[in-house]
Amino acid sequence: MAKFFTYSLLAAALGFASPAFADDAATPALTFTVDRAAVESKMVFQISATDGATIQVDWGDGVLKDVTIADYNAAGYVFTEVDGTIAGTSIKVYAPDASKINYLSADWTQADDADAKIKGINVSQLEGLKELILDNNNIGSLDISKCVALTTLRASDNRLTSLTFGENPNLKTVTVSNNFNVTSGSLNSGAGNNQVLAADWSKLPELSSLNVAANLYSELGWSDTFDISKNTKLATLNINGCGISELDLTPFTSLKTLNAQWNSLEKADLSGMMANGAAVYLNHNNLLSVKLPDTSASKMTRLNLADNNLTFETLPTPGMTKVAANYVYAPQAVINNTLNGKNIVDFSNLAKVGETATVFTWESNGKTVEGIYNEDNGTFTFCEAGEYVCKMTNAAFPSLTLSTTAVTVGQSEVWPRMLFSFIVAPEAAGKTMTLNISTTDKQSVQVDWGNGTLSNPVETKNYETDWEYGTPTGKVAGTNVTVYGSDPTTINKLDLAWDKEAGAETKILSANLSKLSGMDDLTVASNALTSLDLTGNAALAKLYINGNNISDIRFPENCALTRIEAQNTAEAGENDLFKVDLSKATKLNYLVINFNNKNSEATTINLENNTELATLMATDCNLETIDVSKLAKLAQLTVNNNNLETVDVSQMNEKGRLFAMNNKISSLVLPAKLATLNVSNNKLTFETLPSTSIATNYTYNNQKPMVVTAAEGKVDLSSQAMVDNVETVYVWTSGTEEIKDFSVMNGLFTFTKSAEKAVCTMTNAMLPKLSLTTVPVDITVEGSAVEEIEATDNCEAEYFNLQGVKVSGNEPGIYIRRQGNKTSKVIVK
Repeated sequence: MAKFFTYSLLAAALGFASPAFADDAATPALTFTVDRAAVESKMVFQISATDGATIQVDWGDGVLKDVTIADYNAAGYVFTEVDGTIAGTSIKVYAPDASKINYLSADWTQADDADAKIKGINVSQLEGLKELILDNNNIGSLDISKCVALTTLRASDNRLTSLTFGENPNLKTVTVSNNFNVTSGSLNSGAGNNQVLAADWSKLPELSSLNVAANLYSELGWSDTFDISKNTKLATLNINGCGISELDLTPFTSLKTLNAQWNSLEKADLSGMMANGAAVYLNHNNLLSVKLPDTSASKMTRLNLADNNLTFETLPTPGMTKVAANYVYAPQAVINNTLNGKNIVDFSNLAKVGETATVFTWESNGKTVEGIYNEDNGTFTFCEAGEYVCKMTNAAFPSLTLSTTAVTVGQSEVWPRMLFSFIVAPEAAGKTMTLNISTTDKQSVQVDWGNGTLSNPVETKNYETDWEYGTPTGKVAGTNVTVYGSDPTTINKLDLAWDKEAGAETKILSANLSKLSGMDDLTVASNALTSLDLTGNAALAKLYINGNNISDIRFPENCALTRIEAQNTAEAGENDLFKVDLSKATKLNYLVINFNNKNSEATTINLENNTELATLMATDCNLETIDVSKLAKLAQLTVNNNNLETVDVSQMNEKGRLFAMNNKISSLVLPAKLATLNVSNNKLTFETLPSTSIATNYTYNNQKPMVVTAAEGKVDLSSQAMVDNVETVYVWTSGTEEIKDFSVMNGLFTFTKSAEKAVCTMTNAMLPKLSLTTVPVDITVEGSAVEEIEATDNCEAEYFNLQGVKVSGNEPGIYIRRQGNKTSKVIVK
């Protein structure tokens, strides 16, 4: 061991003890530097060495004092506390082997005198040092480049302007923050003034936790940067109060905790960090956008985005955190409220969060104002001069109210109130359109045909009394057409049906009719609408949307609709009300949806809430089933040309009308009497058809051929043998030849000869307009010598006319003659 002390020879010669003094040639294990004002102040530090050791401390007067220190690893993390009175500006510690010192803490809070703060330290000999704690001192420069074993460095609240790293491959935790108040955004009393953002952090490849809070970005030199891009193992990063305006966070895929409050960040991309357990504090920045990790599988622990420049458009929607309350997003900065044009404020980007609409409230002098602007999906055109502030709320963010700065609208800048608007294709430019508007009170309307200028006023008329509309006409000049007037609530009828003469380009693609709360009659037929929002049209009773492409309709609460016509044709229109929820239209009385469901995506339609329906027309809708059992007021059902197998309208009264031709119906459930019944071209038979007394207007002819089978020469048509005690007449043919080789009993035929493609034609006087046939069937009779069964000569012959009615056969005419088991056609002259 190197010699590091001497004795006074004179003292030894005199025979008494002498204190040890430091040898100027010896190298201290570590050195503290303090101000001269610290002399006679108490100083405390904690130290540990591997396997323990005896160290000597020179408190500044050259006198060495022995101190035995423990090994905190072996002693259960117990450190040796060394205290003494400062006797000079340089305190030196000598050790038998400096490389064995593994822990050092010189936190000023352990001393009792403010003058005892350390202003410098030399740890270059401590190669084995693992933890170094120097908080709350006045250290201006720190070099730990030789501390190759160091894992933890704490030097908060010093005066650091230089922090030097070397090869520190084990250093994982660095805390060099200043005492920062995250509530006020300012330093606390007694805070330090560390400014080491420019340190070479790239030399710390294993760094997992870094705290540089309140080290100011503004203190960096012109050529300096805060570069932690190489520290990709960071799991915890604290940069609170640093004034940082830009930082690339994408490399930190191991990041779990980010404290970045009170900076000037405008964007933050944290999409690479792990969501599970993540805590992110980005409040008090200038954030305009933020990207967060994927939380579909695991939620974050905490997320604070308050006090930024985020809005309903840019805020992540709730659901990012395990506990909802741990997502803090309010308040946000006031939105700059600027006029886009002379009198227009555009907040259309904030109008919805998903499908949840934003509520806009305008105030003037602290009071809510209404009716002073036109709104179109978040775009406001002011109609009155004044100074206005907007407040916005959205149920998706229940804790947040967005506010704007005030906007001033001059008197010369106001426009009339918007009544309604619609969008057409760009190709409509130059085409002439005519709008049909009826109002209860006459008013002058003007149209912006898409170029931002108003047309000459046109006076409206009341269709209810004048039997004509006001008809503003003009050439389309853009895609957005807006109609202005004095009061949108007085419009009672609006006809925007496509005019074929105007050209296909003028078909309306979408419409905003939300202000027409008094409209009871709307026609937009033959346009190209795909959806329709009627939530603002509570008075609407009649809706005509034939020939559009509508599959989405939003109805108002307390919907007043009694009539909807939404039919297509085979060639035009793609309306599909099978995709529309009609449950709110509880007053609906009349519904026409012919040629809807063209793609056969549905097999039925739900009308259980539409109990007021009296008329339903659903021809050519690919229906397989329909349940109208809850429609007690149903008077007409038209379901022609579908795939129905049965229909139940037993609730109809005697004035009821059922049109169900061209289906696959084989059974009917009907009341005792109807006014009209058309079930032609189905699969009904004499057995399943109601009698002619069912309806005054009854059409049942042209039923599809019955499917029959032949087995062992027998065909069973007994189900068709009688209609109301009147016998059915059967005629069998094969090609053009009549077949007579059979016996029959109550419609059960036993053939005596084989026949190919045999067809039976049946008639019955009770249903005289129907000739019911079977599908062709091959009849095979086994054996070469089949004994024919002949009718007895004594059997009396019977005659039937061609309608199947039994007659005498004495009058001239053509009859069906049946004698025994033989049937033939005869002519009586």
